[in-house]
Amino acid sequence: MAFVNQFYDVVLVETPAEHLVEANDQPPYPAIGVAYIGNYVEKVCSVTPAVMDPRLGRLTVRETVDQILSMKPKILGLSSMTYNVGVAAEISEEVKKQLPGVVTVLGGFHASALPEETLREFPTFDFVGVGEGEVLFSKLVEATLSKKGTTLQIPGLWRRDKEGGRIVNQGRGEIPPTLDELGEPGWHLLDQDIIQKYCTDMVLMTMRGCPFSCVFCARPYGQIVRKRSADLVVDEIERSYERYGVR
Repeated sequence: MAFVNQFYDVVLVETPAEHLVEANDQPPYPAIGVAYIGNYVEKVCSVTPAVMDPRLGRLTVRETVDQILSMKPKILGLSSMTYNVGVAAEISEEVKKQLPGVVTVLGGFHASALPEETLREFPTFDFVGVGEGEVLFSKLVEATLSKKGTTLQIPGLWRRDKEGGRIVNQGRGEIPPTLDELGEPGWHLLDQDIIQKYCTDMVLMTMRGCPFSCVFCARPYGQIVRKRSADLVVDEIERSYERYGVR
């Protein structure tokens, strides 16, 4: 999938770093989180999103914004860590200058760890997703594009009250169906030329959840350990090798 001269109602972006100084700042694999959410949205909502990982090819923040604007999204989902949450906010602000009606959502580890603080510090985000993003983001897409349901009561989708700006705690997002039913990440939703050019590795998800309670961890997948079937993991490894030549 290439994004040139194409419009997408939904765009998912892995936030880049503000400064790319060395070659190892660019990972040799695409972001798996936004790829999983994109695949789930396509399956559940019958909407094909665009998935971007600007770290591949070392896109600048400006180049990232320009590419998003060219697709004219109605919903923009950004995933970030703590070190680049400010970059995610900058991207959101710049996109909203040209597309003021776009709905912006921040997910990722920073959002799950500090949802209230994130909404207070960065007014550019309309929503912050806490926990696993597949179900909550797909419900947002349905409510926004198809007008099915409302965005006001989606578990895990924190927001501001429209009356006084109070932060509305929506808890954690719903856990997706079994990991086997969740399927594989939507690598087909990324620019395939970019993957072929820059990716020597691919990432696998074999399980989610952690039983421990480390105070420094956001624990976005909860404490119940869930595993994928071994045969499905092996199948994905084989397909990744056949499609992309990775090892």
